[in-house]
Amino acid sequence: MNRVLFVLLAVLLSGCASGPPGTSCPGTDLILYTRTAPPEALVVAQEANQFLLDLGDHLHLQVPPGSLLRIYHFQSRWGLWWHLSREVPSFRWRTGVCYETEEAYVITLSGNPERRNFQDTLRHELTHYLVAAHFCDVPPWIDEGLSELMASGPPFPHLEEDRLSKVQREARRSKERACLQLLRVPSGKKLSPSQYDLACALTYHLLTRSSCGPTDLIRFLETTRSGVPPEQTFSEAWGISMEEACREVFAWSASGVR
Repeated sequence: MNRVLFVLLAVLLSGCASGPPGTSCPGTDLILYTRTAPPEALVVAQEANQFLLDLGDHLHLQVPPGSLLRIYHFQSRWGLWWHLSREVPSFRWRTGVCYETEEAYVITLSGNPERRNFQDTLRHELTHYLVAAHFCDVPPWIDEGLSELMASGPPFPHLEEDRLSKVQREARRSKERACLQLLRVPSGKKLSPSQYDLACALTYHLLTRSSCGPTDLIRFLETTRSGVPPEQTFSEAWGISMEEACREVFAWSASGVR
């Protein structure tokens, strides 16, 4: 009997999960789908929209029109899991995902919008969206590193104290060899949890070492393309070699500088 109930529940959930949850709450540059009460949903939509505007201003990138982004907010991890199992199975265990369909980009996540984890996840995925809307063949280290960094929100770039300590510890533990391996991971490949932290440390260091703001970052994203050695693109955009950057980030993490 329990097995029958489980199968019925699975069928029900999988059928619901193929589309957006709840009702739509339009924002200026996005559409939020959620079962959260309208006043709270409006706050989430407004905060997401403001983050996109702030990030776009910082990176000097135009925020795409609202019809291009849909945010699916599920009340539970189960709802999110069922949706991702149907739409992007390889990401079904993620807490948040940004993926592209024929009509739009979709960001999916679950949880309480008042919790820090939810807000960090939403900002992380919004960063993925803005980058994906403008650039192709983005190396995983900068795609994830930038999203992890911007998840802390404005002022850009900054990391909360606990997050900063965590990524510095990973940079010290990984050392230069792991850093070089990370920089050579090709587009489309997934990173390990430790590589996420190392990518965040490296991105933070690169963006805070330069007085040019996001100029080097945008140049790197614009010139990265398949067929060009990653070492060449990196040195031309950032003004240092991969080896020098890895030595710098290890020295920075070892010094404990905040």
